[in-house]
Amino acid sequence: LKHLPELRVLNLAGNHISLVDNLEGLVSLTELNLRRNQIQHVRSLEALPNLQRVFVSNNQLSSFESLQCIFMTKNLLELALDGNPVAHEPGYRQVVLDNLKGLKHLDLKRVTEEERRLASLQARKVEERIQDEMKKELALEERQDAMRSASTEWEIACRARGGNAHSVTEWSEGN
Repeated sequence: LKHLPELRVLNLAGNHISLVDNLEGLVSLTELNLRRNQIQHVRSLEALPNLQRVFVSNNQLSSFESLQCIFMTKNLLELALDGNPVAHEPGYRQVVLDNLKGLKHLDLKRVTEEERRLASLQARKVEERIQDEMKKELALEERQDAMRSASTEWEIACRARGGNAHSVTEWSEGN
Protein backbone atom coordinates (compact mmCIF):
# COMPACT_ATOMS: atom_id res chain seq x y z
CA LEU A 1 0.00 0.00 0.00
CA LYS A 2 3.04 2.28 0.21
CA HIS A 3 2.65 3.13 -3.45
CA LEU A 4 -0.69 4.88 -2.72
CA PRO A 5 0.40 8.03 -0.83
CA GLU A 6 -2.54 10.07 -2.18
CA LEU A 7 -5.24 7.59 -1.08
CA ARG A 8 -7.75 9.38 1.16
CA VAL A 9 -10.43 6.74 1.88
CA LEU A 10 -9.83 3.01 2.33
CA ASN A 11 -12.80 0.67 2.71
CA LEU A 12 -11.85 -2.88 3.71
CA ALA A 13 -15.15 -3.75 5.40
CA GLY A 14 -16.29 -7.38 5.35
CA ASN A 15 -13.04 -8.95 4.09
CA HIS A 16 -12.21 -11.48 6.87
CA ILE A 17 -9.18 -9.41 7.92
CA SER A 18 -7.69 -10.45 11.27
CA LEU A 19 -4.78 -7.99 11.64
CA VAL A 20 -4.34 -4.37 10.57
CA ASP A 21 -0.70 -3.49 9.96
CA ASN A 22 1.72 -1.90 7.46
CA LEU A 23 -0.34 1.18 6.65
CA GLU A 24 2.56 3.62 7.15
CA GLY A 25 2.72 4.73 3.49
CA LEU A 26 -0.86 5.99 3.38
CA VAL A 27 0.05 9.49 4.52
CA SER A 28 -3.01 11.17 2.96
CA LEU A 29 -5.54 8.69 4.37
CA THR A 30 -8.36 10.46 6.23
CA GLU A 31 -10.89 7.61 6.55
CA LEU A 32 -10.42 3.90 7.24
CA ASN A 33 -13.36 1.49 7.26
CA LEU A 34 -12.60 -1.95 8.71
CA ARG A 35 -16.10 -2.91 9.85
CA ARG A 36 -17.25 -6.54 9.91
CA ASN A 37 -13.90 -8.34 9.89
CA GLN A 38 -12.17 -10.57 12.47
CA ILE A 39 -9.67 -7.98 13.69
CA GLN A 40 -8.13 -8.67 17.10
CA HIS A 41 -5.33 -6.05 17.00
CA VAL A 42 -4.86 -2.79 15.16
CA ARG A 43 -1.33 -1.57 14.46
CA SER A 44 0.40 1.31 12.67
CA LEU A 45 -2.52 3.79 12.65
CA GLU A 46 -0.40 6.28 14.60
CA ALA A 47 1.73 6.61 11.43
CA LEU A 48 -1.21 8.08 9.48
CA PRO A 49 -0.95 11.84 10.13
CA ASN A 50 -4.22 12.84 8.42
CA LEU A 51 -6.46 10.07 9.75
CA GLN A 52 -9.73 11.54 11.02
CA ARG A 53 -12.29 8.75 10.82
CA VAL A 54 -11.83 5.07 11.80
CA PHE A 55 -14.59 2.49 11.71
CA VAL A 56 -13.75 -0.90 13.27
CA SER A 57 -17.22 -1.92 14.44
CA ASN A 58 -18.14 -5.60 14.65
CA ASN A 59 -14.69 -7.10 14.99
CA GLN A 60 -12.94 -8.99 17.81
CA LEU A 61 -11.12 -6.20 19.62
CA SER A 62 -11.28 -7.33 23.23
CA SER A 63 -8.99 -5.04 25.23
CA PHE A 64 -7.85 -1.45 25.48
CA GLU A 65 -4.31 -2.69 24.76
CA SER A 66 -5.47 -3.75 21.29
CA LEU A 67 -6.44 -0.11 20.66
CA GLN A 68 -3.18 1.57 21.70
CA CYS A 69 -2.23 2.71 18.19
CA ILE A 70 -5.70 4.23 17.77
CA PHE A 71 -5.16 6.11 21.04
CA MET A 72 -1.90 7.50 19.61
CA THR A 73 -3.50 9.07 16.53
CA LYS A 74 -3.28 12.85 16.56
CA ASN A 75 -6.28 14.06 14.53
CA LEU A 76 -9.01 11.47 15.07
CA LEU A 77 -12.49 13.02 15.10
CA GLU A 78 -14.72 9.98 14.66
CA LEU A 79 -14.31 6.41 15.91
CA ALA A 80 -16.66 3.43 15.80
CA LEU A 81 -15.84 0.43 18.00
CA ASP A 82 -19.36 -0.83 18.70
CA GLY A 83 -19.87 -4.56 18.24
CA ASN A 84 -16.44 -5.38 19.73
CA PRO A 85 -15.99 -7.05 23.14
CA VAL A 86 -14.00 -4.02 24.35
CA ALA A 87 -17.12 -1.86 23.95
CA HIS A 88 -18.66 -3.81 26.85
CA GLU A 89 -15.77 -3.12 29.24
CA PRO A 90 -16.65 -1.03 32.32
CA GLY A 91 -15.90 2.62 31.67
CA TYR A 92 -15.39 2.00 27.95
CA ARG A 93 -16.55 5.43 26.71
CA GLN A 94 -14.63 7.23 29.46
CA VAL A 95 -11.38 5.41 28.64
CA VAL A 96 -11.72 6.09 24.91
CA LEU A 97 -12.63 9.75 25.44
CA ASP A 98 -9.79 10.27 27.89
CA ASN A 99 -7.31 8.83 25.38
CA LEU A 100 -8.73 10.70 22.38
CA LYS A 101 -9.35 14.22 23.62
CA GLY A 102 -10.33 15.63 20.20
CA LEU A 103 -12.91 12.95 19.37
CA LYS A 104 -16.26 14.39 18.22
CA HIS A 105 -18.19 11.13 17.63
CA LEU A 106 -17.82 7.73 19.29
CA ASP A 107 -19.88 4.79 18.03
CA LEU A 108 -21.96 7.15 15.88
CA LYS A 109 -22.94 9.24 18.93
CA ARG A 110 -21.86 12.83 19.37
CA VAL A 111 -19.47 13.39 22.26
CA THR A 112 -20.72 16.15 24.56
CA GLU A 113 -18.50 18.48 26.57
CA GLU A 114 -20.15 17.15 29.75
CA GLU A 115 -19.27 13.58 28.79
CA ARG A 116 -15.69 14.64 28.03
CA ARG A 117 -15.46 16.44 31.39
CA LEU A 118 -16.77 13.37 33.23
CA ALA A 119 -14.30 11.14 31.36
CA SER A 120 -11.43 13.37 32.42
CA LEU A 121 -12.66 13.39 36.03
CA GLN A 122 -13.04 9.59 35.99
CA ALA A 123 -9.50 9.21 34.61
CA ARG A 124 -8.12 11.40 37.40
CA LYS A 125 -9.95 9.32 40.01
CA VAL A 126 -8.57 6.10 38.52
CA GLU A 127 -5.06 7.59 38.48
CA GLU A 128 -5.41 8.66 42.12
CA ARG A 129 -6.64 5.18 43.06
CA ILE A 130 -3.66 3.60 41.29
CA GLN A 131 -1.26 5.97 43.06
CA ASP A 132 -2.86 5.18 46.43
CA GLU A 133 -2.54 1.45 45.76
CA MET A 134 1.10 1.90 44.79
CA LYS A 135 1.76 3.85 48.01
CA LYS A 136 0.12 1.08 50.05
CA GLU A 137 2.17 -1.58 48.28
CA LEU A 138 5.36 0.39 48.86
CA ALA A 139 4.55 0.84 52.56
CA LEU A 140 3.84 -2.88 52.88
CA GLU A 141 7.14 -3.74 51.18
CA GLU A 142 9.00 -1.34 53.49
CA ARG A 143 7.37 -2.93 56.56
CA GLN A 144 8.23 -6.40 55.29
CA ASP A 145 11.84 -5.32 54.63
CA ALA A 146 12.08 -3.85 58.13
CA MET A 147 10.70 -7.06 59.65
CA ARG A 148 13.15 -9.19 57.66
CA SER A 149 16.02 -6.95 58.71
CA ALA A 150 14.99 -7.08 62.37
CA SER A 151 14.61 -10.85 62.18
CA THR A 152 18.06 -11.22 60.66
CA GLU A 153 19.60 -8.96 63.29
CA TRP A 154 17.82 -10.94 66.01
CA GLU A 155 19.17 -14.23 64.69
CA ILE A 156 22.69 -12.80 64.49
CA ALA A 157 22.46 -11.45 68.04
CA CYS A 158 21.16 -14.78 69.37
CA ARG A 159 24.00 -16.66 67.73
CA ALA A 160 26.54 -14.14 69.07
CA ARG A 161 25.24 -14.70 72.60
CA GLY A 162 25.41 -18.41 72.21
CA GLY A 163 21.66 -18.74 71.83
CA ASN A 164 20.99 -17.24 75.32
CA ALA A 165 18.89 -14.23 74.28
CA HIS A 166 15.22 -14.90 74.99
CA SER A 167 13.49 -11.78 73.72
CA VAL A 168 13.99 -8.75 71.52
CA THR A 169 13.87 -6.56 74.66
CA GLU A 170 16.66 -8.56 76.26
CA TRP A 171 18.68 -8.27 73.06
CA SER A 172 18.15 -4.51 72.74
CA GLU A 173 19.15 -3.89 76.40
CA GLY A 174 22.45 -5.64 75.77
CA ASN A 175 23.29 -3.52 72.69
